[in-house]
Amino acid sequence: MKTEGELAQFFSDVLAKKLAGIERIRIKTGRNRNRIIALIAIICTLLMTYFLLYDSGDLFGGIIFIMPIILCFLYIISLSLKDRYATAFKKEIIYAMVKFYDSRLTYTPDRGILPNAVEISDLFTGAVSKSSDYVEGQLDETFIQFSKISLVNNGFTGIFMISSFNKYYNGNYTILQRSYTGIESLIGKVFHTIDNEILAPIKMENPDFEKEFVVFGTNDIETRYIITPAFMEKMLEFRSKANNDLYISFRRSRMFLAFGTKSWNIFEPDLNKQATLEDIEQWGRALQLAIGMVEEFGLNTRIWSKQ
Repeated sequence: MKTEGELAQFFSDVLAKKLAGIERIRIKTGRNRNRIIALIAIICTLLMTYFLLYDSGDLFGGIIFIMPIILCFLYIISLSLKDRYATAFKKEIIYAMVKFYDSRLTYTPDRGILPNAVEISDLFTGAVSKSSDYVEGQLDETFIQFSKISLVNNGFTGIFMISSFNKYYNGNYTILQRSYTGIESLIGKVFHTIDNEILAPIKMENPDFEKEFVVFGTNDIETRYIITPAFMEKMLEFRSKANNDLYISFRRSRMFLAFGTKSWNIFEPDLNKQATLEDIEQWGRALQLAIGMVEEFGLNTRIWSKQ
């Protein structure tokens, strides 16, 4: 695991130079955007002047017609410029950060976890509205992949992860925050239904864990085989580090994990200002949590044989 001191040194030795090059792109992109905004403002002013001088009777209707077009055009141009800068930034800075934490990982900024994988996890009911910043790689015995996702009709925005799991199991198991509105409904408190299969609530022996999470599973004994006392402690520690909601499920010999980031802006550069060490540290904490999951939960340990 990398320390904040090591990240700060990496920022000084490597990222600062890369940011200097990216800064020229940011300034140029910002100027181009401002020129386009100014041009649109001039066109808008000329149109309004024309309506006032030559066609005042249709002024209101003309403005109502033309303003949405102008605003949409401005929005599209602004997004296009921002996206081009963000892609260039991520290919330099976020890519370097991912390699800093583990050189075995690959990073693709414009790719994300497939919506089907989120559906298989059964962690959320909302559909994936967008996903990006995809990372994957083989970390010793464990293959991991994760990306940023945002869901509609759910409110979740954060990191969604998939990893191979180091224990063989037959059933389906889900661990959700007790505060999760999708499960804290009157019916959800009694049982959790997935693909017409009822996952009964299972009481765990750790009181602190019980306060934070609710566990659903198909087999009481197998639940404790997977979710051991040590695993519960690790979940509480991970929840504290993430300082946000945490969800885990076990399906098809894999472990699915999601933790919130409060905002879609994680890993997203600001076109209006240069990225700072504070930004890098914030993004680094999210990457450290995701990549460090393998070590935190001991997923490379193969004490139990997988059949």
